[in-house]
Amino acid sequence: MSQALQTDVSILNLLGGRRERSAPTVRIVEPASGIAPAEGKGNLYVLVELAGPEQGRARLVRELLNTIQEAYYRQDDAVPAALTAALQAAHSHIRQYNQYHGARIHGGATCLAVSGAEIVSAQAGPTILAVRSQGVVQWFSPLNNESYLPLGDQTMPSVEIGRVSGAPGTAVVAMN
Repeated sequence: MSQALQTDVSILNLLGGRRERSAPTVRIVEPASGIAPAEGKGNLYVLVELAGPEQGRARLVRELLNTIQEAYYRQDDAVPAALTAALQAAHSHIRQYNQYHGARIHGGATCLAVSGAEIVSAQAGPTILAVRSQGVVQWFSPLNNESYLPLGDQTMPSVEIGRVSGAPGTAVVAMN
């Protein structure tokens, strides 16, 4: 049986070249062990980045973080399928927002689920994820696919799933 990973999260948010005290586009969910609905789903880390008009965007980011968290933990599916469903829900939420407000907001999201010693990533839209584990760096990004689509586009973007076996010292960097 593999040992569960211990996480240490650091957040760096730069805005206009200046370091910000908070990162409103990040959500960290580390439920107590054995607590429903987290049983079998582990911890969830989410980074959302949106582009488009500023008006209403901060509220939409909060709504997206809530949507992703709720959809992920609500799913009875395995972690990759639950992460995919969560990003599909985020895409639908942006589309509905755009239609209702006549806006043109789009973006990307990176989700990490850490359960036991496994890290599963899900990405949609313009995002980059780097994982360093056991001396090897792996890059994950939908941008590698020339036909990638952002969240909020007319068509649902594909969700890129990655898996890494975590080990002590594993470092993950999510960037948008």
